[in-house]
Amino acid sequence: MSQDLPASAPAADAVARARCSNCNAPLTGPFCGACGQRGQSRIVSLGHLLQEAIGDIYNLDSRLWRTLRPLLLRPGLLTVEFLGGRRARYVPPFRLYLVVSVLLFVLTRHLPGVGGDAFTVGGNPVFEDPAATQRVYAATQAALEAKRAELKQRGASEELREQIAALEERLVEVRTARTMAAKTDEGCDSLRFSIFGSTVLESRAHAACRKVAADKGASLGRAFLDNLPKMMFLLLPILALINKLLYIRSRRYYVEHLLFFTHVHVFVFLVLSAVIIGNSLFALVPGGVHPPAIVSAAVWIAVLAYVYLAMRRVYGQRRFKTFIKFGLLLIAYAFSLCVTTLVGLLYSFLTL
Repeated sequence: MSQDLPASAPAADAVARARCSNCNAPLTGPFCGACGQRGQSRIVSLGHLLQEAIGDIYNLDSRLWRTLRPLLLRPGLLTVEFLGGRRARYVPPFRLYLVVSVLLFVLTRHLPGVGGDAFTVGGNPVFEDPAATQRVYAATQAALEAKRAELKQRGASEELREQIAALEERLVEVRTARTMAAKTDEGCDSLRFSIFGSTVLESRAHAACRKVAADKGASLGRAFLDNLPKMMFLLLPILALINKLLYIRSRRYYVEHLLFFTHVHVFVFLVLSAVIIGNSLFALVPGGVHPPAIVSAAVWIAVLAYVYLAMRRVYGQRRFKTFIKFGLLLIAYAFSLCVTTLVGLLYSFLTL
């Protein structure tokens, strides 16, 4: 005796046979449970393609705002959420750190009066090469002698006198540059550079010294800004280790402290980006208007208060104990930042 199948049997059978186009896992819904890809992968129309794009943008936008709100307004909450396993609604911390650090780097390098044009005081590029300086000196001296000979033959004229005066001024300028280049060469050659007794980098240090002297530090400043994101990234594990020692009795994993400082640095980078944009807008005002000093002081007080409140929320200790550890952390942060900056300057100098 045959038994009638329910009307939904064919649909259920089709769902059971459906597999993900990406990882071939069985599909039990509109999305793959293994890799997360949408089950319907074929793009059958332009409208479907636009719908996919708009949906992705909306999802990114919603995740971004769900991340930024607690990050900016509720110190430490984002770290607590991640440590509690509630992560899907937020942008991953290291991806967020990377995006914000790139934003800060771009603003620092390219906004007027911040970084990109802060190193434009370099000398005359003709004088950066001693051989070029000597060629310019010889050419200028020959041109001056020719004009003086012409003066004897043709007699004085206003135009000729101006040309001779200009060449004499140029000759003095080149002679001064040649003297300074000679002193620079002598000073750079006398530079002694060794690491653990090895002088393998000494010749590179001599070349970098000449370059810095030639452009008055412009190349070193640009190289330091280029290496700044790397330096700040290297600072994170150092701070996490320091915090691990401060909270050694909490038995927290090292990566938890690393996550905490990742979120703190994202907040600091966002504040610095806002400050840079604000200063650039003030710089556009005729007359060179600067933001009041009280505004800058308020910004840094807000940053310090943010770090303290984040420590309170994440580590859950009492106010006084948190304040003591906050002070120790500030001292360690300042020392680590100084050491990292010196190492960054040295690395930038040796890689010019």
